[in-house]
Amino acid sequence: VPVPEDRVTDRSHSARKVALAGGVPGFEDTRWPALRFTTSDVETMASALSGFEVIRQVRSEDTTRAAVLDALNRLSSDLTRTEDTLLVYLSTHGTLGRAGAADVRRFIVTSDTRKDLVEQTGLGVSEVLAAMGKVRSRRKALVLALCHSGQGKSALNDELTRALAGRKSGFFLAPVEDVSSAMVVLSAASWGEPAIEDDVLGGDVYTHYLVEGIQANDLDRDGAVTITEAHEFALERVYYHTKGVQRPSIEMLMQGTDPIV
Repeated sequence: VPVPEDRVTDRSHSARKVALAGGVPGFEDTRWPALRFTTSDVETMASALSGFEVIRQVRSEDTTRAAVLDALNRLSSDLTRTEDTLLVYLSTHGTLGRAGAADVRRFIVTSDTRKDLVEQTGLGVSEVLAAMGKVRSRRKALVLALCHSGQGKSALNDELTRALAGRKSGFFLAPVEDVSSAMVVLSAASWGEPAIEDDVLGGDVYTHYLVEGIQANDLDRDGAVTITEAHEFALERVYYHTKGVQRPSIEMLMQGTDPIV
């Protein structure tokens, strides 16, 4: 991916910070409601990532399943050092699909995902994590500004809705995907909760407060903001802004202190 000339430096002996930021505003399958703020969410996130080379994907033609997967798979050649940092940000609908009778998996809705063929046309969270796992960097974060609850920025097909309604545990048994080492996965909402777009904030609620945290929140006063500090800042504010409806979550596999600054 070409880097603007004003950002090119001699990186032969320096670590890189790269962000892949994608938002899906519209969908070929009109059963997925259009989202109003995904493009501005991407721009807001990109502007907050000082020191990152930001690769933007905001146009509908760039947000098909194949295009997003291609961009993710190219990251392994873009980032070749263990000291590099990778952040992937995706703002769209989320949904669920099944690989088997009892195997519920999380999917990201791309512009060409069909609601009746989620497993074949959606982008699995596990696929995103697998692509990120090929990157040599020990510093990787995935930010999902979406949910899998069937509410808010999410929708489920009728068959899966009926199947989940019959479970005694409801939504509260989250599916498990393999996460590579030194990976942080931030989600806009906890399992079974909606992720909300807000007219007052003019965007995704979690993205708004996460960016605010990146820009202003240095909990230990060391002059740097880590991804977990930004998330902790956002968590409380999202909870109160949504009156407890939405609680951002974090999944971490990490040794030592948070290395993602």
